[in-house]
Parts: sequence; structure tokens; C-alpha cells
Amino acid sequence: MIALALFLAGVQDMSGVPIAGSREDAERAMAAFARCEVKSASGRAAALAFTREVEGTPSDYPQRLKSSSCAARGTSLSFRPTLFRLALFPALYARDYGKAAPVEVAALPAGYQQEFDGAPSEQTLVLRRFGDCVVQHDTAGSRTLVLSALYSPEEASAIGSLQPALSQCVAAGQQLHFSRSTIRGAVGEALYKSTAAAAATKAN
Repeated sequence: MIALALFLAGVQDMSGVPIAGSREDAERAMAAFARCEVKSASGRAAALAFTREVEGTPSDYPQRLKSSSCAARGTSLSFRPTLFRLALFPALYARDYGKAAPVEVAALPAGYQQEFDGAPSEQTLVLRRFGDCVVQHDTAGSRTLVLSALYSPEEASAIGSLQPALSQCVAAGQQLHFSRSTIRGAVGEALYKSTAAAAATKAN
């Protein structure tokens, strides 16, 4: 039985005093920061490089965030790297595919390890398989979720519509505790990667 629980760190000012009083505030701040980061070509490239990293490996990405123009003056973003990584995928999908008509997705290989620069944890692989399963079962609903605004009626409706896929994609014997951001991130990662794979195949 695998239990997976990911929690979001908040936004603090430079003295470490919290300026976001709720989980919702912190999730919105992280999502907005991610969207801002990937707008530029350099930010997109840095984000993609960071998403290939595995837990526990040295990274220069947190240092990039400290000097990012996306941080409001006098603030810094405090985050759990695993969850911030997931926050980047909806932002990347919106940037690269959000304005286009819905495109096909490709089935991805089961060997998800090739998507990382090292050996990912079992929890990461469980989440990765889960997101891919949801996207393959309901691509349109996945797109609606990933492009919806956090805590909006559209997001709530999308999550509700995805319930059959979400339930079907939890393997027998697994106990998964997902936050709203974790679901968005897992689905966003799978949707982004499968859409990119389909686009690459079509281009060739």
C-alpha cells in the first residue's frame, strides 16, 4: 500500500513572516509564480530542466527563484520542490498549448524513468502513472481542469467530471491522498508530455 501526501508551503516575506494566510492564498501565489516563470524562453527552459530533476539532487533552480522578476518586491516563494515541480506543468501546458484548439495526445511508454535525469522515487512514479491514466481516460476533461483557474467554479466542475477517471486510475491496494494542486499537477504533467509527444509525431 502506497500513501502519498503532498502539502504546500506558503509565501513569506524576506524576514520569514507569512504573508499568505491560507492554503488557497499559497496555491494561488505558487500558480501565478509558475505562470510568470514560464512566459520567457529562458524561464521555460529552466522550468523544463527542473522538472527532470529527482528528489534529493542538488539544484540551482531555487536560487533562480530568489532573483526572479516574477517575485513581488520584498517577497520570496517558499515551497516544497516536489509540489512546485507539479505546479509548473499546468503553466507550461497553458503557455504552449492553451490557446490552440485541443490536440491529440499520444500514449506514453510505461518506462517513465526516462523522463528524469536520475532514478525517481516510487511515489513520483505512482503519481506519474496516475496522471497519465487520467489523461488517457478523459483527455478533454483533463484539459478543462488544467486550464481552469484555481478555486473557480470551472475547476470544481472539471474535478467533478473527472471523478470516474480519477477513481478508475487508483490501482487496487493504493491509498493516495491528493490535494487539489497535486491532482492538477499530475494531470498537467501527463497532459503536457502526451500532447508534446503527439505534436512531435505529427511534425515528423
